[in-house]
Amino acid sequence: MADPDRNGTIRTAQNLGNLTRTLSRRGTIGFRFNQNGRFVRDGNDFLKFRVASSSNVVVRLDQLRQDADIQVYDSSRRSLGLSRLAGTTPDAVDLSGLAPGIYYVRVFPGIARARTAYRLSVILSQDTDSGSFATASNLGNVARFDPTNISGTSPVTPTQITNNIGFTSASGRDTNDYYRFSLSSASDLSVSISGLTADADLEIYDSSFNELGSSIRNQANTDTVNLNNLAAGTYYARVIPFSSSTTNYVLSLISSPPDGVNDNFTDSTILGSGTLTATGLSITNGVGVSPDTNDFYVLNLDSSITSLRATVSGLSDDVDIQVFNGAFQKLAQSRNGGTINDSVTLTGLSPFDTYYIRVYPGIVGSASNYTLSVTPT
Repeated sequence: MADPDRNGTIRTAQNLGNLTRTLSRRGTIGFRFNQNGRFVRDGNDFLKFRVASSSNVVVRLDQLRQDADIQVYDSSRRSLGLSRLAGTTPDAVDLSGLAPGIYYVRVFPGIARARTAYRLSVILSQDTDSGSFATASNLGNVARFDPTNISGTSPVTPTQITNNIGFTSASGRDTNDYYRFSLSSASDLSVSISGLTADADLEIYDSSFNELGSSIRNQANTDTVNLNNLAAGTYYARVIPFSSSTTNYVLSLISSPPDGVNDNFTDSTILGSGTLTATGLSITNGVGVSPDTNDFYVLNLDSSITSLRATVSGLSDDVDIQVFNGAFQKLAQSRNGGTINDSVTLTGLSPFDTYYIRVYPGIVGSASNYTLSVTPT
């Protein structure tokens, strides 16, 4: 089925060329082919590429139908990295600070008799800070929101880092910031970049560098990616400037127990039209009856609005509210006891940011219907 095996040894490796951009090649491995009248199995594909200057490189194998793996060698045939993930899971090898020279990639069946088409990609990032998967800054375990916290304190301090993107230094323009982070258990996840002065975008990847989600809101609007029911493991965030933009930013991450209702940032319900205008926004709902222990709502502001008042009314039991910004930081709260309405007023808000309102029982066991109203002030 496959073509004659012309790249079955390191001496006959197919030349992908100079690594000045992403290099890709499609092929097959594990199939039988006719070699001088005898059918033999294609057990190895070797490919080579050249690096002209010190570089960070990711070698990735994907689009598999059965199990295949990769190994990377230097010009002295010393192994630099091996990936042997099972099944059709993409394999990847991160290589940081490769010296100029020629490098080889070996593609081979992951198990006996496996045969598959594949795509091999060699991905270049010349940034020396956090500009590649290989050099991603490690943020550690993501902070976890506790939906049972009704004490009035902030339910969690988000995982955060402040940085900038798009600026030019002696080593060139910073066009990628990568961050590595971990989830200690199955989680819903919200990631945002806020505090922008120009357009930047956000992408989230799994440990095999598959893109899971992205946000490309224009101008200086807060970008947010929400992902449900992620498995425990390692993930990446990538921040990129739009076109020639330069901006500071705050990258914020928060995780929550997954349950499929609107009781965390990830599952927030869009309040009304989603944008607060002069006419205001409102919703009638109920909270406190298990499993509905929190209601989260999300909204943005019309460009002319920089203040708001959020009120919960029509209560039959104690219900409180908290308001958060797009970085998942608590801005204000109201904790009146009993059936007294709760209300918060905020001024000096940015129309580019995103805002969250949490409605939750004021004391353990309380439950009530309510009307949430948000108006500009």
